[in-house]
Amino acid sequence: MIHGSDQFSCANCWYNGLQSGSLGLTTGYCVEHEIVLRRSDETTCARHVRKDLMLDSALQQQAVHRGHYTRDDGAQLIDTGEPVDDGVWIDHDTALIRKDPIGDIVADYGELHTKIASLAMLRNQRSLRADLALFSLARGYTKRCVSREGSWTSGLHLLHWARRRLEEDPQPEVAPQDIRRNTAAPLRRQLEIAQWSVIMARLLFVSDVGRHAASEGDDDVGSLAGIVETAAADCETLSARKLSSWVRRKGLRLIDAALPLERYKELARRLHREAPGA
Repeated sequence: MIHGSDQFSCANCWYNGLQSGSLGLTTGYCVEHEIVLRRSDETTCARHVRKDLMLDSALQQQAVHRGHYTRDDGAQLIDTGEPVDDGVWIDHDTALIRKDPIGDIVADYGELHTKIASLAMLRNQRSLRADLALFSLARGYTKRCVSREGSWTSGLHLLHWARRRLEEDPQPEVAPQDIRRNTAAPLRRQLEIAQWSVIMARLLFVSDVGRHAASEGDDDVGSLAGIVETAAADCETLSARKLSSWVRRKGLRLIDAALPLERYKELARRLHREAPGA
């Protein structure tokens, strides 16, 4: 088993939109198994996909992960692989997380299967946690659409939303209830890491869509697959200020070159014409 690794926990899975690093609610929520995660740092499952990695690396890690954790229908302990199905580790009652506006939207995504509607609602929120939930869940949504013989264009509007979001610096406000655990770093540094994580979550989604497009032979949008690596190489240090500056100076130009506004509009019109009942 993978002992004591936060990277392979439910807290770091893209199916859990309520937690990322030290940011988020004290309880998470898995949209795959539709369960509240009461001790998400200590549980995992065979479907786990790391939200901190680019797509290819995340899927490679998932394949290795499945060699250690075989349960596909619920959570299990990271340290022992023992299945958990009780109120200590998980819960099926979402009433508590629904008292939080982001938690309410994420619970709808899982319980009511309001996928794109919930993502649209998250888009209309303005907070660090809303962005982390939006682009964490969007990665899983787009990957599943493509896996079911769909096209990368299933993430077309989400890509446009990500591009619009990248024009904005992450919201600076964090309420005390947004911090799920304290770290050894000063609070100001903890906030900067959270802001950096939001920008990176946006870029990781853009990279995912690029990877899907590249696999379908769309070299233009496919060029975005490497945007995270380019950003990391150019910025070198974990700094929200530097990463935000890079996005404005270079990142947005890369996205616009790969998917000009006119092509986005044409693809959007095509999708609308192909939609049932259009």
